[in-house]
Amino acid sequence: MGRTIIQAAEQYAAEVTRRVKAGLPFEDEPPTRSDITFDKFLTIHLKHLEAEHQTSTFKNERSRLNSVALPAFKGLVLADIERADVEEFLADRVADGASKATRNRYVAILSVMFQRAKDFGHIEETPMLGIKWVPEQERPVPALSVEEQNALIAALSDRLRDLMLAALDTGCRMGDLLNLEWQDVSTGQGLLTVRKSKSARTRTIPLPHRLRDRLKEIRDSRVVPMSGPDRVFAHISAKWGGKDGAAFKCAAAKIGYPDLRPHDLRHQAAVNLVRAGVPLPDIGRWLGHSPNSLMVTMRYAQHAPGNAAEVALTLLETRIREAAPSTAPSL
Repeated sequence: MGRTIIQAAEQYAAEVTRRVKAGLPFEDEPPTRSDITFDKFLTIHLKHLEAEHQTSTFKNERSRLNSVALPAFKGLVLADIERADVEEFLADRVADGASKATRNRYVAILSVMFQRAKDFGHIEETPMLGIKWVPEQERPVPALSVEEQNALIAALSDRLRDLMLAALDTGCRMGDLLNLEWQDVSTGQGLLTVRKSKSARTRTIPLPHRLRDRLKEIRDSRVVPMSGPDRVFAHISAKWGGKDGAAFKCAAAKIGYPDLRPHDLRHQAAVNLVRAGVPLPDIGRWLGHSPNSLMVTMRYAQHAPGNAAEVALTLLETRIREAAPSTAPSL
């Protein structure tokens, strides 16, 4: 024991000597407290956010932060904001009529901002710790029959038909399709590449023959722009809505689905893949879900065919036969 104390004292003396020779203080100085305010750090955060997300996602988050969060926290030092302050902010949003989904969205965007502030050394811990998401009433996944899907495509105007066929056959988000350029479509190979997606990851999607053939027709007859992006669906605004949105709603109502949204065609594409027996992880990759978001893809599991087990067994038996040696071993 005595020897250990002596060793510790010698080590401390050596460290003090080293610090004196180097002109350093005897003890480590406590970290300087950051006095950066919410609004000043928000400007920094938004610059990074713009570089990390697709334009539409960034604009939505910037709007929520600037128009709603900023007035509530403006002038407050980040290090002084506590969990109770955030909880009060969220409660005020609900009192103002915000849905559970909207409340959860504020939890998400504030969590990202405060985590960045922690990473940058402005706060020791994020005030978002312990703040939970509230359960949302999930919108039912549409499950149109093949006949109903064909009826919807037929009910659409020529202006929208090709766009919605692409949404149904690829499962792409509307923003991805409206910004899709011809350089990312290979009708020869039958592939479509999504480069600027919500997940910020590039993915390639195989094209069903009917969509592949239709895109080839459009490509062969299009007029190439002199400048600017060569968009596949250039006749439609890159920002969905207005008269086009109303026209889609009218067509959906004609087939008995007045609440159907264009985004629901992405869900319908996933349902079609499940019905065809495609494994859920493969569907997640097709849709561009994060590898860690299998639970997001699981919402489509209820649409698996009733004979899914028999189909799986048939595939397994086929695989076993293919792997079996040509001659059976003697017993």
